[in-house]
Amino acid sequence: MKNKAKLYMIFGISLLVIAIIGSTFAYYVWNTSSDNETKIVTSIGAATVYFDGGSSMEGVSLRPVESKDYGIIKDIKVKANTTGLSFNMYLDITSLDTNLKEESFRYQFYKGTTLVKEGNFSTDYLTNNTTTCTTNNSTHITLLLNESISTSETSYKLYIWIDGENYENPITMMNNTFSFKLHAEGTGAILKEGKIPDITLLPEDQKKTLAYKILSDYYYADKSDVSNNGVTYHYDTTNKLMSDTDGNVRYYGAEPNNYIYFNCSDYSNQSSSTCETWRIIGVFEGKVKIMRGSTIGNLAWDQDKNIDSSLTTYDNDWSTASLQVLLNEQYYNGDTAGTVTYYSGSSGSTSTSLDMSSIGIKNDTTRNLISDTLYYLGGWNTASVYSDQFYSYERGTIVYSGRPTTWTGKIALSYPSDYGYAADLGSCTVKLGSYDNSTCTSTNWMKSIFTSYSWLLTHKSDSRYYAWIVGSSGNVNATGYNGNTYTAYGVAPVLYLGSELGIGSGTGTNSDPYRLSVS
Repeated sequence: MKNKAKLYMIFGISLLVIAIIGSTFAYYVWNTSSDNETKIVTSIGAATVYFDGGSSMEGVSLRPVESKDYGIIKDIKVKANTTGLSFNMYLDITSLDTNLKEESFRYQFYKGTTLVKEGNFSTDYLTNNTTTCTTNNSTHITLLLNESISTSETSYKLYIWIDGENYENPITMMNNTFSFKLHAEGTGAILKEGKIPDITLLPEDQKKTLAYKILSDYYYADKSDVSNNGVTYHYDTTNKLMSDTDGNVRYYGAEPNNYIYFNCSDYSNQSSSTCETWRIIGVFEGKVKIMRGSTIGNLAWDQDKNIDSSLTTYDNDWSTASLQVLLNEQYYNGDTAGTVTYYSGSSGSTSTSLDMSSIGIKNDTTRNLISDTLYYLGGWNTASVYSDQFYSYERGTIVYSGRPTTWTGKIALSYPSDYGYAADLGSCTVKLGSYDNSTCTSTNWMKSIFTSYSWLLTHKSDSRYYAWIVGSSGNVNATGYNGNTYTAYGVAPVLYLGSELGIGSGTGTNSDPYRLSVS
């Protein structure tokens, strides 16, 4: 019977095998470099799934074989940048001719050398062992479910073949077609631009979040190329969204629809009388980053008299700065913190009274919306750089002696790159230190918040005492008296919302801000 099966199948069976993006190959074994990848970015980190080899195969000659090693082979490698991540892996069957629904048409899926899933494409199997993939209207086979992702690379292998050793293969299998693609998704996943071509692969529950709303606005919009400092950015001019050099999606321009009600006394009735109006900076690794729509006052970046009344020292270490303590303690605990006296000036002689019950976080409901986040504290010594360059320095290791490169907390300030990217880089083509021209200020929504001198998060790496500011004219600087951390400048708090937060209503305009869905 085995010989008969092989004689029947000397002719080829034409298969169409589709993966993720791509090119055409003439042979049926995937065995090329890992150029095609899916990046899953979750609220706690990122994992990359590499689908090894070309993305499409047409006119393949596939015949019964004695071993799966002579069929289609797909190598997959997975690695996370942090612990605690998991993902699902699916084999989506986008088309399968009836005559190929035979038990001899088989697949096996391995983790390393361990077989974790196997089956065939018979009618019985498809009837009883697959589910409909609602995101792409195909039938899919679940290969992995809630699979933990290691920080070291893990290898998987998928085999698809016609078994000529153990089955009789009818001649009706001749000249039929079959197509499939693989996709992976992670819990809480938000996709970065260019890593997966179809955002609809996200699970349905993730499509109700504010983060997805912003990303889908961007991904589905027509794009225009904008060049700045030799970098080509993709601008969604309809929604005023752009993607930076690291795939973060940001609002830009004079007046984008990035208004959101936040810090509300009553989330069941969100309005200008019950909430503050904040602005959305963008989506970063699955989290929505927002900033207060106005400053809470003019305060020193650091004046140690606020921490110990016997001291009047100051420096530019954010991890110990008095402003960091104020924002993450008294301001964060606003409704219970009462009135706070805050000191500025080289000797702490200037004092400001802050009523935290009025300007601080209003309640536990709001506090629970704020996500602990890793902030980057890399510095730089000049503002004569572009937004993409400052972004790299912020995440780098160049700091003043002894300064940390990261800090984890709830509330901080915007980066210089946040301010730089908020401008329309198609018309604002200068370096951040020259943003005091009308083109850069008039096309930058963040400048309307920084109405006077205002603090940024990043320190000046060649100085013990200076941090970067936005000047009253709009440029980024930290020279002379400007930027000395004891000086009282405007403070606009910045924080990240959890990636799971949904959007209830609103269009994001000044008159109709987004309203969070808060239970």
